[in-house]
Amino acid sequence: TSAIWLGTSEGLILWRDGKLVRYDERIGLHGDAVFTILDDGAGYFWISSNRGIARIAQRDIEALDRGSVKTIEPTWFGKSDGMLSAQGNGASQTPGWRTSDGRLWIGTTDGVIQIDPTRLSLNTLSPLVSIERVLADGKLIDSGQTAVIGPGVNRLEFHYAGMSYMAPEKVRYRYRLDGYDRDWVDAGAQRAAYYTNLPPGDYVFHAIASNNDGLWNKTGAQIAFSIQPRLQETTWFRLLLAFAALISVAGLYRLRLWRVRANERALTHEVALRTDELRAANAELRRFASLDGLTRIANRGAFDQALAGLWEEHRQRAAPLAVLLCDIDMFKAYNDSYGHVAGDAALIRVAATLVPLLRSRSDLAARYGGEELVLLLADCAADEAAMAARNLLNAVRTLAIEHRASNVASYVSISIGVAVLVPTAAQTPDLVVRRADEALYRAKAEGCDRICGPDIQEIFE
Repeated sequence: TSAIWLGTSEGLILWRDGKLVRYDERIGLHGDAVFTILDDGAGYFWISSNRGIARIAQRDIEALDRGSVKTIEPTWFGKSDGMLSAQGNGASQTPGWRTSDGRLWIGTTDGVIQIDPTRLSLNTLSPLVSIERVLADGKLIDSGQTAVIGPGVNRLEFHYAGMSYMAPEKVRYRYRLDGYDRDWVDAGAQRAAYYTNLPPGDYVFHAIASNNDGLWNKTGAQIAFSIQPRLQETTWFRLLLAFAALISVAGLYRLRLWRVRANERALTHEVALRTDELRAANAELRRFASLDGLTRIANRGAFDQALAGLWEEHRQRAAPLAVLLCDIDMFKAYNDSYGHVAGDAALIRVAATLVPLLRSRSDLAARYGGEELVLLLADCAADEAAMAARNLLNAVRTLAIEHRASNVASYVSISIGVAVLVPTAAQTPDLVVRRADEALYRAKAEGCDRICGPDIQEIFE
């Protein structure tokens, strides 16, 4: 598969099989800017950047591409290798060239350099590594044997060095603290590692180094040490503390048990006195929970519950059940004209006209929602439902509540939809409400201030 390598200000770009892959500073480059890329024909890329010239093995790039490694270790060349300037020149049209004899010519900000890849002298000796000193809270500790540190140490310092006499400024370091670090820490050229507030335990500190050509001494140097716990961190202290806590809990439990038994007798009598009061309070609470907060008649939840119960009862007896759904005409206009306080007062007065129409404890007057009110009448035939609707219509008219914003009448009026059903097993309670709502819709459409319903003659006063 053919591939094209591009050097950009955003790093190395590989174009292959219609896809772009970017390699930048995160893989081990000294920067993202790449001015030129040269293939030396021996399996290496040579790139120039604003921070030096790097030699990268193509097999390392392929390993990156496969995902088998996450970083690479290029060999970097700079002033210590004879260059007058480590910064490449990216301004020229040809910042680099490979001649027919295999030599590489690369432009820098201070002239052109020539590289003969076949005559490179690489450093094949990995640097010796030593841990020079270990400091605990600024005090030197003996690192010859397994050191015992603490307790109460807050800061540890490990100073190490890699001995390489060829370009020592290019020596790079990594370190790892077994018992704390999960992986190696890349320290670059830094020759010290710092740790704070390490928990008590046994540790081993490792340091490794690479020479100027990226050859690592993977054995490196190490030191084992142990951090002693404070008194309150010791196992025996924690066990003693747990035992003391257990004894305290047991004593508190016995004291609490004695007090509970002493109070139990007094509370038994008090509970007996309060039980009747609680029953009465709960009954009152249930009653309030079923009331509409404004009109003080039943709310929608109480209506739905009553309808479900009456529906099943009437189905078993094949008895008629009536629903009268009424709506205050032009109520929004009333609120806009007189204000919401007056609107609430009008709604309360209209709702009160429903209560005298209740014939038995099974009947229910409720606020259905907004300005809609509903009457649920048990064992009510069509003629009885029509009579109740007429009485309700006249009762609201008799209130004579002024409504100058209405185009129906000069007073507050209502429209009523009536539905009467004998429930069957194939029907559900919402059917009678739906039919009453359809009848109410017709009453509204036909001019309001009237009654509509199947088999019920419209009545006007």
